[in-house]
Amino acid sequence: MKSLQGYFKYVGKKTFIDKYPPSIINLEDLYGKIFVEFGGGIGNDMNYLVSVLGLDPKDLYFIDSDKNAFKKAQRRLKPLFQPYDNHLLLLDILNLRLKKNSVDFVYANNFLHCLETKDKVKNSVRKGYEILKDNGIFFGRTTKNYIDREKLKKIEEKSEKSFAEEFIILTTRAFEDSKLLSLSENELEKIAFNVGYKNVKIVPDRETWKPMKDIFFKLKK
Repeated sequence: MKSLQGYFKYVGKKTFIDKYPPSIINLEDLYGKIFVEFGGGIGNDMNYLVSVLGLDPKDLYFIDSDKNAFKKAQRRLKPLFQPYDNHLLLLDILNLRLKKNSVDFVYANNFLHCLETKDKVKNSVRKGYEILKDNGIFFGRTTKNYIDREKLKKIEEKSEKSFAEEFIILTTRAFEDSKLLSLSENELEKIAFNVGYKNVKIVPDRETWKPMKDIFFKLKK
């Protein structure tokens, strides 16, 4: 996994999990469940779930392989993770120590497009499938492989740009330079079905100003 250079500086303490379409996930569905986050970064989303929403799972695991991000996540999450202190894990997703058929939810926000190859995407989705119980859900968000050049040009030509506009330019350039690996909806759907998911739902980002959009996904075992 390779985090985008400068990504965490731009993201800061912001989370996007609260913007998920209800058709993908209702956050209250996570209460009392066994929950695993793939590619947790600096802990923004887990911090939101635990400290803001008061998530009370049966069990939870935070997993990342980026050492610098993980150190920041540890400092942020350790006070919140008291019952699960040994579940802040610096691990490659493909070498998990979690048991098969043991987890209710796997969450992967802004993770799949940080992988170097589509084979790694497929294997990460497969790993999620393996650890999920029957009817378990793998849900998340990744970057779609389409750029609207006209919208991008308009943003680039602005003399003053907002935080969001600066960030979308950074992300789009990373996509163009092959620093991010993005997927079409059809590619993600095909990967999911090929590794065994019986139900796949993908919802495109509805923010119309963006030159490059995200896709939200829910894969049901």
